[in-house]
Amino acid sequence: LASVIFLFWENFGRTSAVPLLAMMTHPALDYLNPYGVRPFLPWNDTWYYGDLVFIMDPYLDLMLLLGLVAAWIWPRRKYAVTSAALVLAAAYIGLRVERHAAAASKVQSMFAAIPEGVRKWAVLPTTWNPQLWDVIVQSDASLFRFGVDVRDPVRADVPGFRMQSARPSEIVNRAMTATSSAALLR
Repeated sequence: LASVIFLFWENFGRTSAVPLLAMMTHPALDYLNPYGVRPFLPWNDTWYYGDLVFIMDPYLDLMLLLGLVAAWIWPRRKYAVTSAALVLAAAYIGLRVERHAAAASKVQSMFAAIPEGVRKWAVLPTTWNPQLWDVIVQSDASLFRFGVDVRDPVRADVPGFRMQSARPSEIVNRAMTATSSAALLR
């Protein structure tokens, strides 16, 4: 990428900073979404994720894109407008941290209505509404998904979607013991 940019601007030092910055910030942005990152592979395969923004967050992308467009329109003020876009994006992420904490707190208060045996739960962002969060709860017997709006009062009768766990069939058991499946599952 630096070489391609160099063809247009002929300053390798400054243009190589663009892909270097992209490579440095990409894992940080990946950390913010529900997929997360595994920075210590192959020694440790633990996932780290922030669950703060959707995978392609339209608001964050728009803020950063507007900063680039404004820098192109006003080249003499490019540092000011790009800095403003970055500050605005950081403030948006800070708001998402606060909203995520509010949604997680709300889910914890709802756990009185969730049956025993809850193994894991997560609060995940949605695409368009920063106030609405998807909640996934895994218990011994099922996987349950519902939405939480941080502006609404706590409710125990939240409509959701439930999937019951079932015993794997003989075909699934045989497929899981195949060498290729075992490698994939590892």
